[in-house]
Amino acid sequence: DASSEALMKKALEIESCHLAYWIDRSRDEGWQVTLFGKGGPDGNQELAGFLCHHMIKQLAEFKVEFVFVPDWLRGGGYGKRLVRWVIDRAAHMPKSACSWISLSAVDERVSFYEQFGFVDLDSSESKSEEQTWMELENRSLVPEDE
Repeated sequence: DASSEALMKKALEIESCHLAYWIDRSRDEGWQVTLFGKGGPDGNQELAGFLCHHMIKQLAEFKVEFVFVPDWLRGGGYGKRLVRWVIDRAAHMPKSACSWISLSAVDERVSFYEQFGFVDLDSSESKSEEQTWMELENRSLVPEDE
C-alpha cells in the first residue's frame, strides 16, 4: 500500500541503517525484512526500526540477522518492541517448527537482550571479537499436533 511504500522510501534515505544492503541480501538468501513504523508529527509513518530474519527449518530456529533502530530513537523503547515482536511471532509457532530464537549481539548490547531471557551460547566457535551469539528458548503458545 501507499503508506508502506512511503515508509520504505524514507527508510532507504537513512544511510546508517544500510537497508538497501539488507534488502538485497534478503533477496539473495531468502530472508525477510520487516519494517516497523511510528506516527510522525505530520501524520505520516516514520521508520522506528527494522529486522532482517528467517527460519532455519531443519533446526527449528528463528534467526535474527540484523536489528536496526535509528540513533535518534534509541532509548525510546523501539528496540524492545522489535524484540517483543520476534518473541511473540515465535510463540505463535509450535515448538516443532520453532524451538528457539538466535541472534548475534554486539557486545555492548548483550545486556539489552539478556533482559528478555536471551543467554550467551558461550562456545568458542560462536565468539567473535565484537559479537556474542545468543539464544532464547521459544515459549510457544501453540500445542503440538498429536
